[in-house]
Amino acid sequence: MPVNFKLGDRVEIKISSEKGEVIGLAQYIDMPPQFFINYKSADGRATKDWFQASELKKL
Repeated sequence: MPVNFKLGDRVEIKISSEKGEVIGLAQYIDMPPQFFINYKSADGRATKDWFQASELKKL
């Protein structure tokens, strides 16, 4: 399964329009790739979380 994003890519979280940077990725045999995103949440906090490629849009 191809990886849609690479480390350092700027992305937008589709559901919330929050923007951040890919700082990690995980690839699995039986699951879609996961991307660890460092982003500023809507309430202004710095946060990090895992997302699937379908939840992200490249900026």
